[in-house]
Amino acid sequence: QQIAKGRVWTAADAKPRGLVDELGTFWNAVDAAKKLGGIGASDSVSFKLYPHPQGFFGAVDSAFSGTMAGIRVMQGMDAVLQMPMARTLLRAMGEIPRSGVEMRASGLPSDE
Repeated sequence: QQIAKGRVWTAADAKPRGLVDELGTFWNAVDAAKKLGGIGASDSVSFKLYPHPQGFFGAVDSAFSGTMAGIRVMQGMDAVLQMPMARTLLRAMGEIPRSGVEMRASGLPSDE
């Protein structure tokens, strides 16, 4: 606390101040964690994201939070939805079949 004082430090500045043990990549940290956890170097590990990604509807729900940031998001969404290209894209997405595959062919002889 006396050294960091709530500031953000680059790794290069944090190391000589004793704020980090060593410098490395994400995968170096994974390897070190595996070693500490007794997991073999060749064993695979899986990762879970926290907080969980909220997806489109979760993001929209968060935008209705009533905060200034949420209001700006809604204003930005409104501006995008006014664009002809966005309207065309949304209309096309609405026409995509929701399940299975739909194939259409035109100009084929009719059985009638």
